[in-house]
Amino acid sequence: MSLLVSKSGSGTLANPEMEEARPHSIGEEELQLQLALAMSKEEADSEKQKRTNDDLKLQLALEESKREDLPAQQAEEVGN
Repeated sequence: MSLLVSKSGSGTLANPEMEEARPHSIGEEELQLQLALAMSKEEADSEKQKRTNDDLKLQLALEESKREDLPAQQAEEVGN
């Protein structure tokens, strides 16, 4: 990958690969925007699902811990 930088017509420095990736028509720009939006939504949905799974695992661990503590508490009460 070349990191050569060239001077564009606007007087700013630009990477040729970035210039090549720039949309060449309004239709192409619209497609790129739709793709970026779809990818962003997919990533957000994935993160939301991961948080939901993590919350569920935590809830199950808490419930299991309570079940494990219950016999010990009952034995302690009987012993008193």
